[in-house]
Amino acid sequence: MESSIGDFSQVRGEDWDGYYLPVLELLTVKLLHYGVKRELEREVRTLQDAKAIVQEVITTQAEQCNGLQDVFIACFCKLPCPTHRKPKRTPRALPAPVEGVP
Repeated sequence: MESSIGDFSQVRGEDWDGYYLPVLELLTVKLLHYGVKRELEREVRTLQDAKAIVQEVITTQAEQCNGLQDVFIACFCKLPCPTHRKPKRTPRALPAPVEGVP
């Protein structure tokens, strides 16, 4: 009869303590490390997703800032410079009404 991997019925006490127990401890440690590794991999994926979202937001805001900057420059260039401002004109007096013209 062949022994399966999970069949420990034939293991004697000294075999268990001398060989199987350290192997089980090693497997337990490896499984714990594997679990931690998988958890860290999930965390890395989450952080990478967050980084992609932040980069997209920054790109969108930079494009909006560039657009606002263009509008600001266009508005600023259309305004006359204070040192070159033309003097204000005083309104002329209306001509005197002509008789017979409504």
